[in-house]
Amino acid sequence: MSGGVVSAEVSDMPTLRLPDVLLAQDTPVRLTADDVTRLVEDWFAALDRRGPVEDLLPFLVPRGLVLHVPEGVVREHEGFRGWHADTLRRFTASAHTLTSVDVRLNDGPSAEVRLTVAWEGAAHRLALGRRRRLAHEAHQTWTVARQDGAPRIRTLAVTGLTAMVEALPLPLPL
Repeated sequence: MSGGVVSAEVSDMPTLRLPDVLLAQDTPVRLTADDVTRLVEDWFAALDRRGPVEDLLPFLVPRGLVLHVPEGVVREHEGFRGWHADTLRRFTASAHTLTSVDVRLNDGPSAEVRLTVAWEGAAHRLALGRRRRLAHEAHQTWTVARQDGAPRIRTLAVTGLTAMVEALPLPLPL
């Protein structure tokens, strides 16, 4: 073997088969029911922490976001920022308990979700110097889409809201 050149026919080379995910970079990865359920659980846990809005934005699609909440329609991240700030001002505390989740996977990287969550909170009543405990059962429908490799909320609609308990007003802590 002089000169170090090796010649081979293309037909002699083995055929390599890459996973479909690697072959088509634009082909989205399907969601799984576990992906979607984890998103739902993580979303409510993040809401309960009452942290900065930046902690919640990664759960939401960056474009095309529409939320139908009792206060009205929230669109895009900018609208969500306002809604979140208003919610933190109106309620001194909140806790969500997920009671049911039904995930229906669509063809491609999206899913429809129907869920029921029990919400408890304390609402400011600044004019009276008091707060009021509230509890509601909320029925919601979501559309979840995989974007940038992660499942994200595209649409959320509160389709039903039932008061569960209303406690007596409590004085606000100083």
